[in-house]
Amino acid sequence: MNPTPPPSLLIQIWVDIARANQYPEAQEIAIKKLLNFFDDLSHAELFLAKGTIKTSKRPVINSVSQVSS
Repeated sequence: MNPTPPPSLLIQIWVDIARANQYPEAQEIAIKKLLNFFDDLSHAELFLAKGTIKTSKRPVINSVSQVSS
């Protein structure tokens, strides 16, 4: 497993292609790309889920008054 995975968006694209059965050649390539960074497809999906959880915990600023506080 490579210690520095690519951006989450690229991982998501590879996962989507790997899960789709429409284009078998693209599916095979996407799986190979994912296996360069993760042990299997489920680990890539877990990585994406963890990233989603981390980003959803960030505070949301709704107004200028919250910025100056």
